[in-house]
Amino acid sequence: MGIDESWLAGLIDGEGCFSISVWKRRNGISITPIIRVALTTEKTWLEKVESIYKKYKIPYYIYYRKPSGKSTYKESATISVKHKGAIKKLCNIIKKYSTVKSPHIDLFLNLPWRRRTIYTTHHGIYLIPKGVEDWANIIDANFKITNSGRNKKWSGDKIRKFYYSKGYRLPIIEDVINSTGTNNKNKIIGELELRYKSKKISEPSYYSVRKWILQNDINEILEILKKYNKFRKVKI
Repeated sequence: MGIDESWLAGLIDGEGCFSISVWKRRNGISITPIIRVALTTEKTWLEKVESIYKKYKIPYYIYYRKPSGKSTYKESATISVKHKGAIKKLCNIIKKYSTVKSPHIDLFLNLPWRRRTIYTTHHGIYLIPKGVEDWANIIDANFKITNSGRNKKWSGDKIRKFYYSKGYRLPIIEDVINSTGTNNKNKIIGELELRYKSKKISEPSYYSVRKWILQNDINEILEILKKYNKFRKVKI
């Protein structure tokens, strides 16, 4: 590493942007970390950034923007790196030389390596609370570093609210755990089976709830229930 890498670090310090985009979809939300560099389309700088990315096999996307109407601005291009593996590689390349964006680099080197999409279905949600908490914390930390009020529609708290507002399975779990008055998994599963056999809950609910109880610590489930009850009436 040398001149090219230090030049790229300086460019990202001055013209780079570390952001986390959150998009609401029909059946969930998608979270995408991005490192962007905005440039005018003068070939020299654009080609140099591309050559460094190609050298290190970093996948990238280029978006061109033409000035509107009689604007005096030149045509510009934004080079974006999105995939977490590529982001980590880029951060490791420029970390040694960066100054201004050093806090952002440290944050983006520790992105959660979990599913970046929170899906919902008509039955409920795929319950991945640890991943949700990790991403919510990362988003809040990034807002704090940038110290900007721009594009704060999806804060960490909003992510949590969306997630727990979709937890259709949780009331079943809460009721089953409370009725046993214990943290013993065997007794809780036994209560669940009795309700299933008496047709008080449906087959999809029974198997999904049973699987979740078996895979998680009961105390952790109770903590999730507390958060769900806090956010369940909030409109998203």
